[in-house]
Amino acid sequence: MHYFRFDDDRRVAEYTHGIKLPLAPFLGVVAVEPAGDQQTSAILAGPYGGNLVLRDLHVGSSLFLPVAKPGGRIWIGDVHALQGDGVVDQTAIETAAESLEIRYDLRQHVGLRAPLVETADSWILIGFAASLDDALTTCLRELIHWLATATELTESEAYALASMAVSFRVTQYAHQTASAYSATPPKAVHAVIPRNIFPAAIHDQVQRWLRPSQPASR
Repeated sequence: MHYFRFDDDRRVAEYTHGIKLPLAPFLGVVAVEPAGDQQTSAILAGPYGGNLVLRDLHVGSSLFLPVAKPGGRIWIGDVHALQGDGVVDQTAIETAAESLEIRYDLRQHVGLRAPLVETADSWILIGFAASLDDALTTCLRELIHWLATATELTESEAYALASMAVSFRVTQYAHQTASAYSATPPKAVHAVIPRNIFPAAIHDQVQRWLRPSQPASR
């Protein structure tokens, strides 16, 4: 175990051998309650969100989740000061947050099937499975479906675009078979779709799809 000390501005942490790490905090777990009545471990992830450990879910980003139960029943936690893609040993620089400012909007009639993140630069979709190969396939299929649903692109056009302009990255690989956890998180791959390649008309289509009319509640 390694304990980190942040600098006075909480912008840098020193690791070992003089290695200094610029901090980039984000929430590891954001979820709505899954469908059904079975208890779900917070270390797991799926269409409802959960242990996403997506480093792009930082200040200023938006996370869209399909709601399965009235009210959403949201839970959050697992604050990370810094983490790389893949989180290969299941541990980031674990920390706590003194305060969080989160806005919740409930929007109706959005045909979302999986978590979608919007940042200033990208739209990001995540695929989950028992293996990285299957997670990538799931992620690709979700990307094709979403682009063809939210925009005027056909599925064939979305498939080709994914190969030319979309980056697929390992979100989570950790294989914690000998740990204190009673569950093993799924492997996850996320697709990073650059927003700057699309014309204004497609941006407008996506925004109308993600944010139809006004929020039902906040």
